[in-house]
Amino acid sequence: METHLGYSTEEVFGLLKECLINRLAIQQTNRSWLSITQPSSQLVEILNALKCEVVIDKKRFEPVLKAAERWM
Repeated sequence: METHLGYSTEEVFGLLKECLINRLAIQQTNRSWLSITQPSSQLVEILNALKCEVVIDKKRFEPVLKAAERWM
């Protein structure tokens, strides 16, 4: 089953780059942590159509962010 969402390639890439990992830090404590930008409904629609919804699945990305925090 093919899904046509009506976005150009440039629009898709523009929306995908909005899904970012953010680094939050408190200088006085030398503590920092990572979070993911909340995806828009358009981005969720595109990720679902591309079968890439795992990218925003909290159960999947939280352990990855926690592991990355240990490297910071």
